[in-house]
Amino acid sequence: MSSSFDAHLAGLIQTGDPPVDALREEDLPEKMKAARDYLYKNRIPQLFQHLLMRTILEKPRDLKNFLVKELAAVHSAMDERREFLGNFTTDDISVMYDMLDLHNVGYITKSQLELALRQLRGGHPSAAAVSVDVPEDAKIEKVAFVKIIKQELAKAYSYTEDTVE
Repeated sequence: MSSSFDAHLAGLIQTGDPPVDALREEDLPEKMKAARDYLYKNRIPQLFQHLLMRTILEKPRDLKNFLVKELAAVHSAMDERREFLGNFTTDDISVMYDMLDLHNVGYITKSQLELALRQLRGGHPSAAAVSVDVPEDAKIEKVAFVKIIKQELAKAYSYTEDTVE
């Protein structure tokens, strides 16, 4: 593989975002596009991001054992089809809402909701095309926000038979 591909892949793994000097879509060789698509289809950047975040938060002495246990927990959540929100809890999502509702008016706008979703999707190519099925003039309250974000996170972190090749 080319060194530009290696740099691109390293940037994705380290941050979940492509490097600043990332190649434009039309400049990418077909093999690189296929590799990138495979990584995103199988949610590898999200998995690495989750593992890195958990490692940073926990600072385990036995890193290898910690990662094995964390991967087993992710696998268990997949097998049981439990709600898996990555590194986020319901409280985290609630705090995110509070940060968006700066003036405590009790609601946020559709564009604020879409901004939150773009931020959560990070470097994923679909981040720019975030759209939710709510009216443009919707006033989104905290309960609805938490529900929508949890659904989107569950989708982002879900692994199904048709997801993994």
